[in-house]
Amino acid sequence: MNTCMEFPKDWHEFLKSYQFIDTKEIYTNGIELIPVFRVEQLIEHLLKEQEAVEPTLIREGRNKNYNDYVCPRCDNVVVYEQNYCSECGVQFLWEGR
Repeated sequence: MNTCMEFPKDWHEFLKSYQFIDTKEIYTNGIELIPVFRVEQLIEHLLKEQEAVEPTLIREGRNKNYNDYVCPRCDNVVVYEQNYCSECGVQFLWEGR
């Protein structure tokens, strides 16, 4: 049976649902922990929900590989044909690709 995992909409709820405490304090001093694979699943889930955007051209260079672009969501400078923004994680749609 294929069932889609549903994540909480709010990251506070995500923490409540998936964190656990190292009660024996073997590896930590009793702080809350979250399994890495759950965080990876959440990131993949959030990236799939976002609509792809086209980066904004801010300066033309000699050719398209030397143009400067910014992410329209967070104003982070991006490199031509970079697939995702390194700051906010939004996927880019490049014209002509």
